[in-house]
Amino acid sequence: MLVDGTIRSFLEALGSADPVPGGGSASALAASLAANLFKMVVSVTRAKEEDKRALLEPIFARVSALGDALTGLVDRDAAAYGRVRKAYGSPKDSDEQRIQRGIEIQLALREATTVPLEILERCLDLLEIAPDVVLHGRVSCISDAGTGNFLALSAAMGALLNVQVNLQDIDDEAFATASWARAAEMVERCQAGFEQARQRVAERGMQL
Repeated sequence: MLVDGTIRSFLEALGSADPVPGGGSASALAASLAANLFKMVVSVTRAKEEDKRALLEPIFARVSALGDALTGLVDRDAAAYGRVRKAYGSPKDSDEQRIQRGIEIQLALREATTVPLEILERCLDLLEIAPDVVLHGRVSCISDAGTGNFLALSAAMGALLNVQVNLQDIDDEAFATASWARAAEMVERCQAGFEQARQRVAERGMQL
């Protein structure tokens, strides 16, 4: 399990000649970092500004759950792409093997598309929460909230690229069309949430 190792071991795996883990796992990790930065901002604010505790409680619960989900997606994405590699490497000496190989490749590609779609969906959840984290977060933590905002958008765009690359080899046009439409719609909403949060960061004194 990648997430049970050290940061150094993950980075070494990411930088090795083995393509697993790759961009999808990196995107999930970036989004998990964003979620945990938001969690820190909320935690500090709750501790220092008691009048905001009730307001921040549901935000805290949501970013905590998102952080946990995204951490799990680091390994799920690696496993999904590992299945794709295994499928492409399966025997193709006979007609029966070639047919079975083709089926397994398509199933693996579907999974390898579905996981980054889920990462993208979790990024959308984060970026729709981001404006409120910035608005209600303690002023001393605004740079942290802004960092999380940028990380979440970067993760969303990385997840989009991983959806796109896997869709290129999927034979089911209906699945591919629906998946891409869903991804494109989520990215548009991600960008809107990011921009709203970015503007609020600027309004609270952090220009970029």
